[in-house]
Amino acid sequence: MKTRLTTLLLTFLSLTTVNAHSGDLLNWTSNDQKTIQARFIGVGACSVLIEKEGRVFHVPFTRLSAQSVAQARQLGGQIAAEKTCPKPELRMPKAPQIMAAASPSSFVTRHSSFSGPRLPCSAEWNFLGACRDGMDIAVQRTMATVFGHDTSLGVIDPNDNGRCASGRGTWANPGILGCALPVSLARRSTMGSPFAQLAGLPWFTQVEVTYRGRTITVQLIDNGPSAPKSGDRIPAGIDLTPAACLALGIPLEDIRANRVSFPVSFRVKNVIRPMLAAN
Repeated sequence: MKTRLTTLLLTFLSLTTVNAHSGDLLNWTSNDQKTIQARFIGVGACSVLIEKEGRVFHVPFTRLSAQSVAQARQLGGQIAAEKTCPKPELRMPKAPQIMAAASPSSFVTRHSSFSGPRLPCSAEWNFLGACRDGMDIAVQRTMATVFGHDTSLGVIDPNDNGRCASGRGTWANPGILGCALPVSLARRSTMGSPFAQLAGLPWFTQVEVTYRGRTITVQLIDNGPSAPKSGDRIPAGIDLTPAACLALGIPLEDIRANRVSFPVSFRVKNVIRPMLAAN
C-alpha cells in the first residue's frame, strides 16, 4: 500500500521552489505511522509548512501523529497545550486593522546598501526606490500585504476574484507561493510604476522576498498593488499570496482576517540586460 502521507504531500497542493532554509531534517509521521524526513518552515493554527528537496508542502494536523503535531507547535513557538482545530471555513474575514494614516512621501526609504541606479517612476511610486543591482531589481524596504484565496488554508478574500493576469490564479492553485507587482501599463493603478517601465517583464519571474532574516522565492503572477493616494495609509509595494505570507512566518489567523501589513525587502531576479538598457 502506498504511503498515505507521501501521497498527501504530492497531491495536496501545487508545488513551488523556495530557497534552502537552515535546519536539520526532521521526522514527520502520519497518523497511520508512515514517516518522511523534511525541514520545518512554519506553522499555522491547524497545519504545518515543511520543505522537502526544495519543495514546500502544507500538511494539516489531522493527517499527522500527535508527536509530529507537538513537534510542529514546539518549533513554531506555540502554546503546547492541546486545542481543537476546526476545519477551514470559507467565511468572510474580519475587518482589517488599518494602520495609522501616513502620506506616501513619509514612507520614502533610504537605499544606502544599493549602489545601482534608480529605476524611473512617477512621484507617487518614489517610496519604492527600486534600484538596479547587477542582473536584479532590488527594493530595500517596503510593506507587503496579502491578496487572493487559499482554500487549503481557509483564506477567502472578498475583494479578489481569485484570477490573476498571468493566468495562474490563486483560486485554482491553493498553496501557490506568488506575488503581485505593478508591472503592466495597461492597468491604471500601475501607471508610473518603476516595474511598468520594464516592458516585457515576463510572468512567473522569480522574486526573492525577505522578512526577519527568512527568504523565500515566489513567482510573479499578477498586477498590484495599487498606487497610493494622498492621505492613504502606509502604501504596499508588493502583494503576497496567503501561502507566501505563512512561509514568511505571518500567523495564519492574521492572514485569514486580512490583518497583514509587514515590512519586507525583495529582489526581482535575473532581469535581462536589454530590458534594463531601455531605461
